[in-house]
Amino acid sequence: MDWVILRKAGFGAKSSTNNLEKVISAVCEGLLKPVGKLMSGAGVMDYVFNRTALNEFIQTQGGYSRAELLNRSEAAKFLTVSPDLFDALIHNELLSPLLRRGKYAECLFLKQDVSVFAEKYIFSSHLARSQSVGSESLRKKLFLLGVEGMPIKYRYATAILYRRDEIRSHIEL
Repeated sequence: MDWVILRKAGFGAKSSTNNLEKVISAVCEGLLKPVGKLMSGAGVMDYVFNRTALNEFIQTQGGYSRAELLNRSEAAKFLTVSPDLFDALIHNELLSPLLRRGKYAECLFLKQDVSVFAEKYIFSSHLARSQSVGSESLRKKLFLLGVEGMPIKYRYATAILYRRDEIRSHIEL
């Protein structure tokens, strides 16, 4: 069986604060039962939960259906980026998981949050492909127009991310 300590369950992100409050309320009301508590623990954050039960609670009691959620792989495909680049977006706090399980591999995201990100940002490679030009020449052109992208380092590469509203006056999207 897979266990998780509440303070390690990934509720640190801003979008997860509401879920943490719901979990704590459910524990206090007896609706969600921990399977144990750390010996050294002094508070509710040191309760241990069955990971599956905690995730189901977040999805159901948290008011989210499975159709409203994306796992890491689904979210990366939605944005048409590699899992490594997607992890870099999480690491740079551009996307926050609803619930984090482990490093990044088993995170759950609200589909709406990922969609809003896609509406707000575009990668230089995606933009270059849509304009039928090379990424490097596009970045240089935008730089000369005063539009600077945000470098996102991942693995052995760097992706350049642009805010769509900053480039709309220069390039038709």
